[in-house]
Amino acid sequence: VPVSIMEAMSFGIPCVATNVGGTSEIVDDSCGFLLNSTIDSNELSNTIEKVINLSNTEYCLLREQTRCKWLENSSAKKNYSIWGSFLTK
Repeated sequence: VPVSIMEAMSFGIPCVATNVGGTSEIVDDSCGFLLNSTIDSNELSNTIEKVINLSNTEYCLLREQTRCKWLENSSAKKNYSIWGSFLTK
């Protein structure tokens, strides 16, 4: 799972990423744009235009959803607690 994407998400930054490795575990429509691994320059530029053309309300909602997705799946505070309880069983 790309740590750089998790770091961006922790600040509520929506992501544009390709569907390789474990990226699909953390990026979906709720927090950004997951692109095919065989992306071409037109698809990438169209996706970037989509982000640029979001209304302020849509972009703010996407940022909130991105932060929530990170809190649910990638937050060290949450994950370490779960991992610690697993180790003590």
